[in-house]
Amino acid sequence: MKGDFYFQYYKDRAKFDKLGMTQTEECFYHRLVDAQFETGRMTIKMIRKIVGNKNFGRYWAALGAVMEEQNGLFYIPWVDESLKKREQASENAKKAVAVKNRKALLKEAQNNWK
Repeated sequence: MKGDFYFQYYKDRAKFDKLGMTQTEECFYHRLVDAQFETGRMTIKMIRKIVGNKNFGRYWAALGAVMEEQNGLFYIPWVDESLKKREQASENAKKAVAVKNRKALLKEAQNNWK
């Protein structure tokens, strides 16, 4: 994959989430995006830690509007999709390398038998 996966998908998808947010809300949004890329889906306790207990009540309405919840874990949908795509690309790359290595080993073995 060419370049850093994070920035390939970041700008366009985040733009719509941030419409109508204040600068402070955008800052917390970016922190949540980074945290989700690092840890995956987050509990409300993790989100409180990122945003801060004092700020949580004030900013949760805007942040919660762009997040979805499943089984008590919150996530930003486009980040979740990007992580799944990255995982799939990684698996495909591993398979391609394995096939290439297997072919090289077979070719080497055939050359050794001659």
